[in-house]
Amino acid sequence: MVGHLCVLQGLAPDPAERPLRPPGVAAKAWRLAVAVPKQAGPVRAEAPAPRGASPKRAAARGRPMPASQAVPVKILAAGRVAPHPPPPAPPLRLKLPPSARLVFAAQRGPRSGHAELRWERDEAGRYELLLVLRYEGEEREALIQSSRGELGEAGLRPRRYADRRGSSSLRSASFAQEDAADAPPPGAQDRLSWLVQLAAMAAAWSEPPQPGTRIVLQVAGARGECEDWVFEAVGAEPGPDASGLLHLTRAPLHRYDHRIDIWLDAAGGGWPQRMSWSHPLRETLSFSRENAMQQR
Repeated sequence: MVGHLCVLQGLAPDPAERPLRPPGVAAKAWRLAVAVPKQAGPVRAEAPAPRGASPKRAAARGRPMPASQAVPVKILAAGRVAPHPPPPAPPLRLKLPPSARLVFAAQRGPRSGHAELRWERDEAGRYELLLVLRYEGEEREALIQSSRGELGEAGLRPRRYADRRGSSSLRSASFAQEDAADAPPPGAQDRLSWLVQLAAMAAAWSEPPQPGTRIVLQVAGARGECEDWVFEAVGAEPGPDASGLLHLTRAPLHRYDHRIDIWLDAAGGGWPQRMSWSHPLRETLSFSRENAMQQR
């Protein structure tokens, strides 16, 4: 399996130059999981016995088995063989939204405020994405996230991601070019672009996925962690129009991780109508959209 590296950059200038990472922080490998059908046990390829002489006798006499009696197989690992290659994965269906501005009412415990999401794309196939969260009575933004990159057949292809929370320092990550040895796999996202990638997938669905259906996105953060985010379809719920909303949830990846719930409006470009981030040690952060989608 070929590793794909997620390259970090600390407080940095524009990453149009080479990507960097802080001293002492090792780049982590992208993991591309391949589903293999389960087998009851090792598969053995048996050739039909030749007329006149058995394979055992031929082997005992030092003569090789005729090529016509051999069964070609591809060795996967010790004790495992695959007579046929796995079928190719179906093409990813996406319907990328036009430029838009969305405004959400935000709530976290007693703190209330607003969040604004700006999505810009141009004719050259580039995009910029910005999320800003502000609470009432607070001068500093509680959260600023930004992502920029290109658009391709696999959807968003991030080049730079930046994240600042409250008074903490800016963190950023740069992604290698597509043809580089350490480039992330197609479809991999950062901690903000996943939102638009998921919306583009929802907008392309001919019908909503059945409850229990799982959608996997590879997501990297500003600290270099690269993880599989698995969203599971919970079901349809009432929405602002007759088409309703599709509820997806992402379970925590570890003990102190967030649970993410998102309600997508497939008829409205796939954009979320509501979102929430739940944490075992913190108050839940929830977004509820206030405006209709404003295309730009």
